[in-house]
Amino acid sequence: MPYEINSAEWGPTNQEQKPEYLFIVIKSKCKDFEYELRRAELSVKRYDSVNPELSYLAVYVKDSVYKKTAMALNLEAENRKYGFMMEYKTCNKEEYYSFSQRQKHQMIEYLTASELDLMKYFSHLTNSYKDNKILIDYFPLHDLFKEDIRNLWGRGQFLKVFITWFVFARTDQLLPIFLLRSYFGEKVALYYSWVTFYTGFLAYLSIPGVVLSVFQLSSMKIDHPLTLFYSLFVSIWITLMNQMWKRRENSLIHFWNMHDFRVKGIERLTYQHELDINERTGEVVKQSFIRSSIRKLFFNLPMLIFGLALVAAAFIGFRVWSSISSSFENSILIGSINGISIFVLNFIYTFIARKLTDLENYQYQDQWENSFIIKIFGFQFVNCYISLFAIAFYDANIESIAYFLGSIFVVKQFLTFVIKFLVPYSLNFIKLRILNKKLFALRNDEKLRINKELEEEYNRYESAEQITDYCEMIIQLGYLTMFSSALPICVIIAFIRNLILIKGRLSVHI
Repeated sequence: MPYEINSAEWGPTNQEQKPEYLFIVIKSKCKDFEYELRRAELSVKRYDSVNPELSYLAVYVKDSVYKKTAMALNLEAENRKYGFMMEYKTCNKEEYYSFSQRQKHQMIEYLTASELDLMKYFSHLTNSYKDNKILIDYFPLHDLFKEDIRNLWGRGQFLKVFITWFVFARTDQLLPIFLLRSYFGEKVALYYSWVTFYTGFLAYLSIPGVVLSVFQLSSMKIDHPLTLFYSLFVSIWITLMNQMWKRRENSLIHFWNMHDFRVKGIERLTYQHELDINERTGEVVKQSFIRSSIRKLFFNLPMLIFGLALVAAAFIGFRVWSSISSSFENSILIGSINGISIFVLNFIYTFIARKLTDLENYQYQDQWENSFIIKIFGFQFVNCYISLFAIAFYDANIESIAYFLGSIFVVKQFLTFVIKFLVPYSLNFIKLRILNKKLFALRNDEKLRINKELEEEYNRYESAEQITDYCEMIIQLGYLTMFSSALPICVIIAFIRNLILIKGRLSVHI
């Protein structure tokens, strides 16, 4: 039976305490900022940076501060006696496992927000530390527990874990997901669980896909008689995958004690509000400056119109171009440029959607995410599929579908692979090479206190975002289930690409 892994029991023991959070501050203002952090009951250690104008303030937190803050936030911790999540009580502190890494970060953010103006909340107040360029950046640090994840996700273990985890459903091989859950939280763990499960199922679909591709090439005919049987197989495949994932998801929910799970709202630092008094309870509450109806009128509606106008303009342009010439070379060229335009429009729209969702001034993170998801998924669904829908249902030309699907799918998958993996990996490699040269040049400077791990964390490129990753995978699944009968070789391309990304994405960020 799968079992829960607690970071306090699994991770390294008898080690020097590692810092939990890092603040990068202008050196001339470092002393004042350090004083403010200590007021928030945080232990601080200062390190000099290779940049002579900056200093690093590494934050350490005592267990007593965590426990008191957990009580104030009504956080839940896993009870040793009963085996499920309960509100933390200091009177029974010995009955609880230690807090997870994500809970610790949440408590540090609460403590710093209560004492320091890290963001600019109100336009009529004085500027914050970041606005005055005193605070350059701040972020949570990886702890020693990441080494356990890195080792289990290593080069030799990954394929073994993937195969036994999916094909044989070996419960002992669920360990990496339980480690991810303990370190990153349920959202990240469920994402990697789903994407690995989905990629494993692609292996089953790729077998008939390769067989059909061979017959299509040998007969030089895309509309082969076996296409009908392949389409039937795809229908059965997606149904089985959906039902079996529900079973796997329910198992994880059971072992993670997430039945009737409701995420307690994490308030966004950028939430602009005024204080008001609830007439019924007499409590002081936070009231948003912007009403929900105004949000919909001035943010959601223009965003929808703008997105549809972009898609319509691109769609009409490619339809006119394709009607001029229908040769094979021209179809491949149009499809490739269409794939690039789809990627670029998705990128632009996602950037604008994120900015406008910020302007909608949501109080809690889950509200922001729900609004952001609706915006980007609705747009990407229309943007990615409209050309193929037009060819399939208006032109009714399976050969054109194959040309366009191959061009769009390959270009889009390649660009996504570059942005999601190659760019972060290359930037990390270049930055760390430059950093190591600077550290080597300063190796004899005893006055300069440099912590290599802190320097590496600050210089690491971060781009992980589960919302856009989920959206990308769902769009890919739509391509394969709705249109892969025209070009079944796309399945094996998606399978290989997903395997590399599953391995590479997590490796980049730990």
